[in-house]
Amino acid sequence: GLLRGCCCVLEGLKVAGHLLSHLALRGRELLQRGLCGLLGCGQALARQLCEGLAIGTSLLAYLVNSLVNVCLIGAQNLFTLLAALWDSVAGPFLRATDLLAAFLAHVSSGAIAVSILLWSPCQLAFELLASVAELFISVFFVNIYGLGLLLLIIVVSAFVFNPGLLWTLTGYVLGYFNTLPSYHRLQRDVWRLYQVAVLTLGMAMTSQAWRRVVDWSLQVTNWSQGGRTVNRESMRPALSRSAMAGQRLQPPREEPSTSWGKALRREQLNAAAGDGEGAPDNDPWVLLKEQEERKKCVICQDQTKTVLLLPCRHLCLCQECTEVLLQQAIYQRNCPLCRQMILQTLNVYL
Repeated sequence: GLLRGCCCVLEGLKVAGHLLSHLALRGRELLQRGLCGLLGCGQALARQLCEGLAIGTSLLAYLVNSLVNVCLIGAQNLFTLLAALWDSVAGPFLRATDLLAAFLAHVSSGAIAVSILLWSPCQLAFELLASVAELFISVFFVNIYGLGLLLLIIVVSAFVFNPGLLWTLTGYVLGYFNTLPSYHRLQRDVWRLYQVAVLTLGMAMTSQAWRRVVDWSLQVTNWSQGGRTVNRESMRPALSRSAMAGQRLQPPREEPSTSWGKALRREQLNAAAGDGEGAPDNDPWVLLKEQEERKKCVICQDQTKTVLLLPCRHLCLCQECTEVLLQQAIYQRNCPLCRQMILQTLNVYL
């Protein structure tokens, strides 16, 4: 029984050992599971914290990016508005400046051309004015006769440009003469002499001898004019004789050469008409055609001459030929008529 009791005790101890080992294994397993769960919860919490930090950082970065984008877009719009405003304000000013510069260049070129064109006449006018001044000084200020002539010219010019001065001086002189008693006697004597002269001239004009002298002078005049006309128009003697007879039958107070003047003018017109019919060179259409041909350009013979070459002053080229000529080298820009170098051109509108 003791052996059986010992075996039971040993079996109990064995079972207790197995139970204790089982409890130890289960406790260790539970402890491992608790530690693993705790570590998993820490990792999940850390992961959530990291995700929260990442989301917050991304939200902050998005906010900062949005603010930066808004600022950049605003600055871009502001610069675009300023550029459009500058273009709208400065564009017309720049265009006006360009137009003003082009106008000033055109005016300066035209002024230079006009000055070159007018320099020779102005120089000639200055030389003529200087020579006239020298002649005026040598004539009017050197000798006493020139000085007297100058005073006479000044007095006459004053009377011409101021007629009231002449009437004023005349009134003063007549008033002074009216105060003299001898002036009235002289005036009466002059009036009597004038009446006597008028009566004598009237008696002489109405006398028979004066009429004979007038008739004789008219006849001599008619004969001299008739002889010259006969020598000039030897092919028409009948017309000359009829005209001579008509002149002799005219009254002595009329102009004796009127009919002969008309006949001469008629003959001259007839001769001019005959010459015009016989000469084909005086045809107006031919002359007009020649004039139109003279207006053509000397190079192309097609366009009208519109460009004046300076300083030779030859009007011989059109605008197209002038542009082609000015595209050549400077030593080849010569006038086609005189071969002088072209320094300036001037457009002429005929």
